[in-house]
Amino acid sequence: MSASDSRHDTGVPDADLARKMFTALDGLWFMNVLEALGPEKTLEIDIRVFIGLFKVATRTVKGRELHASGSVAEKRAVMESIGDVFGHRYVVEDLGDRVRMRITRCTILENLRRAGRADVHDCRILCRALARPWFAELEPRTEGAGEVQLTLPVGGDRCDWVVSMPV
Repeated sequence: MSASDSRHDTGVPDADLARKMFTALDGLWFMNVLEALGPEKTLEIDIRVFIGLFKVATRTVKGRELHASGSVAEKRAVMESIGDVFGHRYVVEDLGDRVRMRITRCTILENLRRAGRADVHDCRILCRALARPWFAELEPRTEGAGEVQLTLPVGGDRCDWVVSMPV
């Protein structure tokens, strides 16, 4: 395989390139909508888009790998797929009655900082709005029960996404 070939034996584009293009698309979309519609409407649309994206990703992983079993393994697979797609540094842990995704490096936050937008685009607003609908998709039996602790944007060492398991 030549250095210019971005495909592996399977013919699937390089995951790193796909991740970079996904991130670029998100940033370009956001900046263009921001210019056209202003910050409030752009954030409202961005939240709707991310909720839809996470629902589709969750359903896709459940259907492809686990057939919607409701298990801890299913939640781990979905959270790991999301973490991988975004390029986060993370660990997913079974806490018994909950499953936690601990992000220690958030690619979205890093991109906001590189673009000089972290001061004007508080990613915690999006993440808080995303949590309950995503948790409801991950675990419908608890109707979205869970919590997020978002410390990376304010100088902390992690963002925790914790979905509750049914009792």
